Formats: sequence, structure tokens, C-alpha cells
Amino acid sequence: MKNYSELTLTDDYLFSQVMKDESVCKPFLEMLLEIKIAKIEYLQEQKELNLFPDSKGVRLDVYLEGDGKVYNIEMQAGRDQYLICRMRYYRAAIDIDMMMRGSGYRELKPVYIIFLCRFDPIGKGLARYTLRKYCEETGEKIDDGQTEIVYNVNAYERAGRGKVRELLRYLATGEAQEPEVKEFAKKIARFKETQQWRKGNMKYELDLQDARIEGKEEGRSETLLLIIENGVKQGLTPEQTAALTGLTVDEVEALRKRIR
Repeated sequence: MKNYSELTLTDDYLFSQVMKDESVCKPFLEMLLEIKIAKIEYLQEQKELNLFPDSKGVRLDVYLEGDGKVYNIEMQAGRDQYLICRMRYYRAAIDIDMMMRGSGYRELKPVYIIFLCRFDPIGKGLARYTLRKYCEETGEKIDDGQTEIVYNVNAYERAGRGKVRELLRYLATGEAQEPEVKEFAKKIARFKETQQWRKGNMKYELDLQDARIEGKEEGRSETLLLIIENGVKQGLTPEQTAALTGLTVDEVEALRKRIR
């Protein structure tokens, strides 16, 4: 795991922290989609959608509403073979959330779900994949207000020319050449130098340490359970298992009950 000083914008933690600042998020989205947003009405990072008690919740990296549209931006550094299915679930969760807030079918806002990937999830070597519904019989697009866009930032050279290409280059390599992208990169650098960022990342690094410790403890617990399970199969007494594992007899008995 990286320390905070090594984080780049393609790291989920830095991305979500930076994007909660409208002065960063708005120009980023405008450059990425080559649009202009007059006003951002709502912006939240790490937005949680827990729709029903027994359903799988969703945590969105960046969620914003502006000019009557909804945008969800996700940074995906590691490979995810189910990314397209995840986009489908996010789309449904956002629609249900709008309906639960009182929107009728006619009031559902257009939704853009955008994934920025450090790999090619479609496998065709393109820098951008735009996914929409279409009618198989006529070949016509069906405008249901849903647009899913996947960027393969490593293929920035295939993104044509202009700001999109240079923004993807910056995400892939850290190099900023186009003036507006350079200004954006300066904002990211200044953000990382702020005292608030440093304090937030002290917690981040402590969380990483806790995660490492928890991972080791979980691994040790799994190993102990396996030893005890094998001991039961081989007919070892709790005393013999305790001698093997360094646990007390009571601890071995408790874990044997857990296995049963």
C-alpha cells in the first residue's frame, strides 16, 4: 500500500478527497466530457446509497448534480472483470434513490456514470467507450437518459487531440502539457500541501497500518482454525491441539465449537 506522499489522482482516496472541492471537480468534468456546466447544485464524495435493509449498498466515489443532470465519477485502478455489471447496479441504485426522494418517471434526471480505468475493460484498445441502449432490430439508439462512459487512461494517445487527450495523459503519466490541464495539476499539487490534507492523511496512514495488522490477524485466525479442524479430524485432544497452537485449552474448545 502507498503512503500519502506517493498517491496520485488515479488512487481512489486522493481522487475522492480532491473531487469534493467544486473548483476542482467542475473543470475536471468539463474537460473530460467537453461540456460546460453552468451550476453544480449538489456535490458529495463517497456518497452511500443504502436503499433497502437487506440489499447490497453502494458507495460512489463522486456524485454530483448540475444543470438537471446527475454525474457519478469512479476511479478504478485495479482490474475488475465485473465492472460492466457494477455499472449496471450503480445505474439502478441512482435511479431508485431519485425515485425514493420523490421523483416520478418523468422527473428522472439523465444520469452519466463515468469510470476512469488504468486498464482496458472492453479490450479493444480505445481510450473511451460510450455505452447506451439500442434497438437490435432497427439499430437505433434508445434515449432513456442513461449514459455509461469508460475511459482507458493508458490509451490516451488514441483520444484524438485536445483537452481530453491531455487530461488522460496526466492521469496516466502525471505529465501536464496543455495549459488548462497544467492549471488543474497545480490545484492537485496545492491540495496535497494543505494542512487539512496532511491531517486527513495521518488518519489514512493509520488506517493502512490497522488494515495491515487486521490482515495479519485474520490470516493467523484462519490458520489456527485450519489446524484445529485438522486436529479434530485426526482425533487430537484439546490439550494436544493447545500444545501445537500455543492457545489455552479453553480457547481451543471455543474454536472447536465455532467449527462445529
